[in-house]
Amino acid sequence: MRKAKTAKTAQRLLLSFFQKKATKDTTIFALGGGSLLDLVGFVSSIYMRGIRLILLPTTLLAMVDASIGGKTAIDIPFGKNLIGSFYHPEAIFID
Repeated sequence: MRKAKTAKTAQRLLLSFFQKKATKDTTIFALGGGSLLDLVGFVSSIYMRGIRLILLPTTLLAMVDASIGGKTAIDIPFGKNLIGSFYHPEAIFID
């Protein structure tokens, strides 16, 4: 399992949002591969019941899987992608 897509990492990211005083008007930009987009998408979907999200996938898999369809999730010891939500980003920029 990948270390980044864990509940512990999601919690750290959520705490960072609170420390930075992110509001419902905040927009999160996620630049990276599929695991990062899954994690940031999930956290964006549950923080204040959803804040704006813009995805900038950097890998082919992230472009076709993690970005399109709004699937977001984190991994737990019982398996991959078992905690998640469907959350569509405001925009996806693919080149």
